[in-house]
Amino acid sequence: MKKILMLVTGVAVCVLANAVTKPETASREKLRVGVYADVGARGSVLAYSRLAALSPDCEAKFIDGASVRAGALSGVDVLLMSGGSSVDISVSLGDEGRVALERFIREGGGYLGSCAGALLMMETAKYKGLGIIPYTRVEAPPRGGGTINTIWADCARDLAGIEPGIHTTTYHRGPVMTPCEGHPRLGDFTVMARFGCNILTMRLDPDCPSMGGYASCIAGKYGKGKVWVFSDHPEVNPHSMELVVGGIRYLTGRTIRFVRDQKKPGQLVVGCPTSFSPGVEGATFAMELVKDSDFHVRGGGFASSSADAVVICDSPDASRLKKLAAPVGVRDLKRFLERGGHVVAWGRGAKCVSGMVKDGDGLHFVKGPAEAMETLRALRKRPLPPVPAPTFGAALPRREGAVRTGFLLGPGSSGSCLFRLLRTIASSPNYDVRFLLGSDVASGALADVDLFVVPGGWSQTQMKSLGPVGCSNLVNWVRGGGAYYGTCAGAYLVGQSTTERTYIGLTPYRPQVCPYRGNSKDVQCALTDDGRKALGLSEKKFTTLYWGGPVFEPTPETALPDSDIRTFATYASQNVYSFNTNTVPAMGGRAAIVGGTIGKGRILTIATHPEYLAGSRHVVRAGLKYLTGKSAEGNLNPHVRGGLALGFYCADFSTREVGELAVKLMGLPGVDLEDVSSHKLQDGSLDHLDAVVLPVPGKDSCSFLKLFVSRGGKVYACCRTKKQRDAVKAFPAGSVVICGDESALVKVLEKHVK
Repeated sequence: MKKILMLVTGVAVCVLANAVTKPETASREKLRVGVYADVGARGSVLAYSRLAALSPDCEAKFIDGASVRAGALSGVDVLLMSGGSSVDISVSLGDEGRVALERFIREGGGYLGSCAGALLMMETAKYKGLGIIPYTRVEAPPRGGGTINTIWADCARDLAGIEPGIHTTTYHRGPVMTPCEGHPRLGDFTVMARFGCNILTMRLDPDCPSMGGYASCIAGKYGKGKVWVFSDHPEVNPHSMELVVGGIRYLTGRTIRFVRDQKKPGQLVVGCPTSFSPGVEGATFAMELVKDSDFHVRGGGFASSSADAVVICDSPDASRLKKLAAPVGVRDLKRFLERGGHVVAWGRGAKCVSGMVKDGDGLHFVKGPAEAMETLRALRKRPLPPVPAPTFGAALPRREGAVRTGFLLGPGSSGSCLFRLLRTIASSPNYDVRFLLGSDVASGALADVDLFVVPGGWSQTQMKSLGPVGCSNLVNWVRGGGAYYGTCAGAYLVGQSTTERTYIGLTPYRPQVCPYRGNSKDVQCALTDDGRKALGLSEKKFTTLYWGGPVFEPTPETALPDSDIRTFATYASQNVYSFNTNTVPAMGGRAAIVGGTIGKGRILTIATHPEYLAGSRHVVRAGLKYLTGKSAEGNLNPHVRGGLALGFYCADFSTREVGELAVKLMGLPGVDLEDVSSHKLQDGSLDHLDAVVLPVPGKDSCSFLKLFVSRGGKVYACCRTKKQRDAVKAFPAGSVVICGDESALVKVLEKHVK
């Protein structure tokens, strides 16, 4: 009832605001957009800068605390404030800068902030808020991060040109905003949007209210100026940038154009880490690269698999630079240099990098931005390297003595998860790959494999695909000496049944019965002593991707008589997504990885998705070695400057032919291959790709790719039927290459990269 009242109240406020606020007539002059780029502002600085610098309607200006104190805000119409730390932003502004910012808004300026930028405007002393917005933060333990739904009110259309209803964005520990009841300026502000779901706190807190129904976007007048703040991060995804454009329209009366920066053939791909503030100098340099046709700029650092070079600028954010030099960062940097990557650094950035590695052919320590630009141009002009010989071939059944690895595909198996697991395994000379449908398992196909891998997806659909005979065959095969690896749905599948779901019951663990938890990118797992010993890992914790996987409770009374199954890792956080409540059973301390022996066989189930993140894939390899005794290490084909950045559409990963096509493309030198899911197509987040492979073209997938094609992207489609050929007619002539089957498609791509 409380949430309903909050939603109704928000709509009522919107109606009132709509009566008094109308967008002004657009000026012919460019909108002067300031982007704050000092200590505390990080993560979204690149996104906001790209919006302002590429739009033909804007003039981008980069501002730091010193320039605010010196009066620089008089030269901008609207200031964009990134997420990060409101406390650090407040410190970088200083008392004088805080006063100048308040005066700028009061005297007619526009302010748009996300996450920490929202906290800076609120009534909260703890987070150094200016008290401009009569809202405060609902105090709670830190919440996690993930994809969320926000519900926009009807007035958003008239006030900001934003369609009311549900919009999907990204959330990461932003403030849950609640009004300061009785505040004299409360009526000057409008709740534009509210959370339509909940991100749980990292620690279980039954008294912490759900986010659902609380404000996610607030806008209003302050003196002669206006303020617009997000708790979430719509700026980080191209598909939700319209919400930022709407905010600028509300603040200034101007509708600016958002221009996408699609990768073009021959560009040097440059990575710019977003974990620390670039400062004014670094942000200005990054935008010079963005606007230069020789370069394609991506967020991200050394872990990026497709960057040719990474720039580490003279950041004023010394404490965050230190985190870049953590052991994981050092490992990623060494791997980046080993595969031929280049690092261009100056100032404090150079000092940080030189402390991480002593030397390397790809290190370029320069004196400043001008020399950095010269270095990158020289790298760009180097002759393209020849396409190297493949470091691995198509790992299909052919190697004597290799572990015969079967993957369950078809109904219930996630194509993206399959793709990531395949990429982790296929490069190893110790493993062969083959693909099995549920009907194959029911027909006895497990007799020809040593290891059976069941990916994430939907366990109940997988179980239906296997059928009673297939499930029985799986149990007997494991007890007879088979090795089973299951992740997420594959972990659910072999657990104990609940009152709501039926599972196979190989392991003495039962998943909790609770609302669907959903996805989060920063769940931590803690290895037990048994887990470290079995997997051969020394670390106590690792970070991994969670996406609705099981939270296991032990049920020792259900253990099979010939089994020894133990907890190898537990959840070390409560950081997950839920639709409506915070009062669900705790994750912390519950089983996340379960493994052991059953009869003559072995089993390992992982509730999370370590195959998705570069920093956790070693857990997959350790698990495979535990199950089979053979190393899963291998050498993926290295990134090649000028190579083909290729997306592989995984939603139709349902046949052996599609699986074998994926493996063959993974073995193709000169190609950076990555999975493309349905939501990536719908979001349009393909700016960094040259082309996309459609193994099974359909009306929806072709429709979603129209935007990508319109910006210069290419499509390679495997069309076996008239229906598929008709679907690709949606693309303009010359933008699609039609192949009759998978072999023909591979031959076309081989010619392209050569």
